[in-house]
Amino acid sequence: MLAWADDGLWNKTAAHMAVAQKLVAGDIDLVVTAVKDGAPAPMHLRSHLSGWEKGKPVYTSVVVDAAPGTGKGKEQGGAKLIDALTQMTASLMEPGAKVTRAEGRALDGKTWAIFEAREGSVGRKMMATMWVDADTGCLRRVDTDVHATLMLDGRMTTSYVLDEQGRCLPRQLDADIAVTIPFKGAKMKVTQISSNWVARPASH
Repeated sequence: MLAWADDGLWNKTAAHMAVAQKLVAGDIDLVVTAVKDGAPAPMHLRSHLSGWEKGKPVYTSVVVDAAPGTGKGKEQGGAKLIDALTQMTASLMEPGAKVTRAEGRALDGKTWAIFEAREGSVGRKMMATMWVDADTGCLRRVDTDVHATLMLDGRMTTSYVLDEQGRCLPRQLDADIAVTIPFKGAKMKVTQISSNWVARPASH
């Protein structure tokens, strides 16, 4: 069943997402653990919102901790990959997207409404599974599975919280990604925690 136009619960979820899109995280903690040749190399990057450029947030980042041989460049490369996957997931849930409602599922002792969205082409597939509170319409989590032939395979899970102002915001992102580029294979685990949300400039 298509959900965007005719499902009241999905319309609540869409309203929550519209509010979240007007905000950005003031602080982001990112831990990337790259595994190549069996050796994990974790790195922790902390970013703070320091300004705006043409309506886009600008962050100042510092390395909190890093394994020998790693550097900020690799960490920021992981951040860019996660940002790209996050934007791709958002595109699956925007107005007009083909979102369908599936059978409800249990999680943490509660039954959640489930919505799904898919996108695909030759050599590229992406699916988002959205767990939604049946009363408030707030997202509990979004699972994104992605496959790009000879590039990457992975799953990204974003957990949401309802803050004291009633805003439904992404709190933690966890990703397992396998880079499948020939001769450059590697695995990457990512955890990103976002906090201290602030409004985008009024003109954007």
